[in-house]
Amino acid sequence: MTNEYYKEQIRQLTEVMEKSTEKKISFFQHLLLVSASIVGIVISLHTTNSESLYIRWVFLVSTTLLSLGALSLAVVLYDFSRIQETLCQVLRTEIQDAIKTDRECKIVSVDNKKRTLFLEKTSYILLTLGFVLQITYTGLMAFQPTKAEKKIERKEFIIKHETKTIDNQAPNR
Repeated sequence: MTNEYYKEQIRQLTEVMEKSTEKKISFFQHLLLVSASIVGIVISLHTTNSESLYIRWVFLVSTTLLSLGALSLAVVLYDFSRIQETLCQVLRTEIQDAIKTDRECKIVSVDNKKRTLFLEKTSYILLTLGFVLQITYTGLMAFQPTKAEKKIERKEFIIKHETKTIDNQAPNR
């Protein structure tokens, strides 16, 4: 095995890593676009006619989770887009050191930051929980009685209560 063989292997590895990074960047761009759009749509279509405190809390928590998920995706996307620039800086430093010491360049690589790995997993969790809570919110809103239904229930209650009162006040025969 000669140096040429290893150089070819390194070139192939570099190409595969570049394609992988490009695909990850593309994936996170699309995911960020979709999640940010959903947050915008959910907030703009939200109605404020819910009287239940619990339903409003579900909406608040789901919107917050979706927003935090989109924000963490933005940071992950930024970190992935910076990998190539960081690799260039590390490679430039290695080339300068190799020239100064009159040796061949070593293989250099750049790993993802711990923050990137953490936020990548966190964004998946936040978005999933946000979507589940948003579906829960939609279900709760669908089964919440409208104001007209509440007025009818109140009137029926008042009529029943007045009828019972009248019946109780009527003289026994």
